[in-house]
Amino acid sequence: NVTNVFYVSVTGLDNNLSGSTVNAPFKTIKYACDYINADWDNRAPATIYVTAGKYSETTPIQVPANTTIVGDELRSVTIEPVPSLVANNMFYVRNGGGIRNCTLQGLVGTLGADNAFGTKRPTAGAFISLDPGAGPTDTTVHIT
Repeated sequence: NVTNVFYVSVTGLDNNLSGSTVNAPFKTIKYACDYINADWDNRAPATIYVTAGKYSETTPIQVPANTTIVGDELRSVTIEPVPSLVANNMFYVRNGGGIRNCTLQGLVGTLGADNAFGTKRPTAGAFISLDPGAGPTDTTVHIT
């Protein structure tokens, strides 16, 4: 049962007084995720509703555990990295996290040669990746 709902709009403000209503939203998805992560025990599980618009984000964005990002509609919400970060991963997700109804674009890179398993690795970032956390002992990012 999700009781924490936050809002993001291209006309919003990134500060701790915003985000809790559609009339006073955050400006960036990154800020909304960082805000939830800063006090996860009290702010999650959560849903972040993203209104129509084009969002140029500082990446990577760490989506908190048990948090879903939901765009107004697939073709009306576009998320891309700021120009200097087009080779970064875009979203790091954790247990129970998800991203819906958003168009992700703007990363660069190509697929490398086939490896021993017949798969190809990208030369740059992924749109959605599991959160690596601070290393193997960081249990906050484990998928259970």
